[in-house]
Amino acid sequence: MTFLRRAARSAAVAAGIALTMAMALGTPAEANPNGGARFDGGRAAAAPAQPAGTSPTVRIAPIPDDGRVNCFNYVGTFRQDTGVWVVGWQGGSTYECFGIAPDRTIWHAWPGSGGWKPMPGNGRADFIFDAWDNTAGDRRITVYVTAISTPYCQNYSRSGGWTGHWYPCTP
Repeated sequence: MTFLRRAARSAAVAAGIALTMAMALGTPAEANPNGGARFDGGRAAAAPAQPAGTSPTVRIAPIPDDGRVNCFNYVGTFRQDTGVWVVGWQGGSTYECFGIAPDRTIWHAWPGSGGWKPMPGNGRADFIFDAWDNTAGDRRITVYVTAISTPYCQNYSRSGGWTGHWYPCTP
């Protein structure tokens, strides 16, 4: 079974992911409920709890031909050669989407964010590489920069949010 078929089957079973095509135009931070590949958080199915220090639940939404992806009713435009990562932190209790825009900027959106937001720290990347969390609520997102063959990470703490500091790391 191909990845797309598995993803479509999971979406139907969970009744939480609806992928649709968009005709809307705009920027990565534009809210638009009528376009792109769409992810609604998978709230209909409970994900198992994650052990401390493991990878969270991740779904990768393929980028449609027009580049438009809808996550939580916020539409953004992303690089054709990447996917938007839909990350279920703490075993799926909190969802967040991450994508790389055509200009290589890193964007994220979450329920109630009001739209796609640039990740703090003005990072540039070629694709999302990894996501990590633990039961204390700490998170890390890893992106990859092809030109220098290096992954970069940014950390999140429950008390302070995303740090805005990108650093070379080993995922």
